[in-house]
Amino acid sequence: MATINGVVTERQETAPLLQITPQKDIIFETPGNTSEGTAFKSLVVYDLSILELRPIPALIHDSNILKRIEDTHLEHILERYQDSGRQIFIAFDKADSTTEKAYKILEDTAILRLSDGNELFGRSWSKYELND
Repeated sequence: MATINGVVTERQETAPLLQITPQKDIIFETPGNTSEGTAFKSLVVYDLSILELRPIPALIHDSNILKRIEDTHLEHILERYQDSGRQIFIAFDKADSTTEKAYKILEDTAILRLSDGNELFGRSWSKYELND
């Protein structure tokens, strides 16, 4: 995680630590930083570490995780996704609110775009159907 965190943060921030105690307590934290953005960035760093270390075929992240990460870190995460050689699935809302570089990566690699009138299963599950 230290290596990936170094790339993502340009060696500017402390890497997350994972500890499993003899009592089987699991502690996952970034020492000295309890902010929400760092917590989500650390989760993605952990996931990227597992992706690189294990033969899993894909990684999935939702916009609720990614949109809380600092813009410059998100750029590096998106680059890491591209370099992984694996399938990465992300749901990403409001790509135009990211940096120019992140937006270009998202535009160039997007496979499917969902929007009103362009739902995956023909309708939005959160809206009532109109009965004629």
